[in-house]
Amino acid sequence: MKASLLRTFLVARKGLGGLVFLFGLVGLGVLASLGGHGGFSAVYAQDRLSLQNLEALLRSESAKGLVILVRHAETVSGIGDPPGFRLEDCSTQRNLSAEGRAQARRMGIWFTSRGLVPTAVRSSQWCRCLDTAKEAFAKVASVTPWPALNSTFQGRGDAQAQQAQIQAYLMARGQARAGARDADARAVSGGPTRVPDFEVWVTHQVLISALTGQYVSMGDMVVARPDAQGRLQLVGRVSSD
Repeated sequence: MKASLLRTFLVARKGLGGLVFLFGLVGLGVLASLGGHGGFSAVYAQDRLSLQNLEALLRSESAKGLVILVRHAETVSGIGDPPGFRLEDCSTQRNLSAEGRAQARRMGIWFTSRGLVPTAVRSSQWCRCLDTAKEAFAKVASVTPWPALNSTFQGRGDAQAQQAQIQAYLMARGQARAGARDADARAVSGGPTRVPDFEVWVTHQVLISALTGQYVSMGDMVVARPDAQGRLQLVGRVSSD
């Protein structure tokens, strides 16, 4: 991926090598703990998509049904959340930095300036995820908080139940789409371009790892396609590497 393209969308992040490695170790532990619960297969392919290739994919018939998982944008320093965390109080959480908000806005501009509007934007209830989703897409789509996308790091949430909820949703979505194939393409407001539908889910590293086996930096994306059983299969990833 060319650096010039990346700078229009993602920012280079310094000093995160050790942090990303740590999250990788955490992700491995999560995958191991979920291995016997049936749901999502770990996918370790390293397919990477350039922004140009991502745009071409989203304009093609192959885009129908895709899910783009986004790790929340850049935050203030820290791992997880501070003591005293409360879901309903953003001041008790690790939140987006000023650069993270700008990063999320650039993400939204990249999509909307190309007429690539998601049919749905879903987000973890964590403030850093909701803020990422709103900064990027609030002008063109409603942001739906979805507890299934919440973090399970530091013993929070219920990984098995959330996994089952996501799988059930994707299976139902696939069945509904199979019964309405003539409505797969949607008109983009303000222009003649028509694109197949895709969803954007803003969530956490720990969940992205559990669902796809991928480890990504803040603000990066994993593109996945649900199979008939509601499992996410890797299509590619867009990162700042």
